[in-house]
Amino acid sequence: MAGKKKKGDGAQALRLVFIETRLFWAGRINRKDLCSHFGISLTQAALDLRAYYQIAPGNAFYSHAKRVILAREDFRPRLITPDPNQVLGHSLLRSGYLGIPEVATMPVPARAVPIETLRALMHAMATSSALEIRYRSMSGREPAWREITPHAFGHDGFRWHARAFCHRDRRFKDFVLGRIVETGDTVPGKARPEDDKEWEEFVDLRFTPHPGLTQTQRQAIEQDYGMVDGVGIFRVRRAMLHYVKHQLRFDEPSADPVRQQIMPLNLEEIERGR
Repeated sequence: MAGKKKKGDGAQALRLVFIETRLFWAGRINRKDLCSHFGISLTQAALDLRAYYQIAPGNAFYSHAKRVILAREDFRPRLITPDPNQVLGHSLLRSGYLGIPEVATMPVPARAVPIETLRALMHAMATSSALEIRYRSMSGREPAWREITPHAFGHDGFRWHARAFCHRDRRFKDFVLGRIVETGDTVPGKARPEDDKEWEEFVDLRFTPHPGLTQTQRQAIEQDYGMVDGVGIFRVRRAMLHYVKHQLRFDEPSADPVRQQIMPLNLEEIERGR
């Protein structure tokens, strides 16, 4: 039948994307790169490279001098949409996908995420169930049992939390994973994720360079954040807005333009719209 896919086409499609990604970002690839990353034979790697030549003729050539396949100067992606964040993400995860530069990250204090706690939350989310947890709240003296219906996870750059409906407080809240002392039974869910309006709603937080910066400094900040006409936008869930405020020092802005390089433009307007 015309158009019917052969067995293995899906796996080869992934390898073809890998080939194009390596050629676009690293400018080169060879059969061993494919063999190492996918665990395939040299023969299969050669077939994959030949298939890529057919899909994107003129994008690459074999250099006998360097014994490697190189991207041509007029290379045009056929299978991928180049995304810098995706590339840097692969480097951050040390996935070996690109085979180029190592990445150093700023060390942050490790926040505990107990395996059994995470597993219980994942099971509850998968079955839309409510879960009993014993939680150590910053406002309470001793850990107390409560029932929550979790539906998502959030990360503020330093720690993970579960987004859940708290049946004791009758509202959606964030529960830091490392503060869940113990988990108990699950029962049929009593809350719907779509009722978490603050999670469902996205807001556009507009920001601009600090007015105290020099013109040269402003231009550097505008370029760094990809601003248009001096304005940048953070699109964020309303439920995560207070974390963004804290991380960017928007809750207690500094008068020093070097320390507080960007300033919010519509934060008060967004907060009034609750």
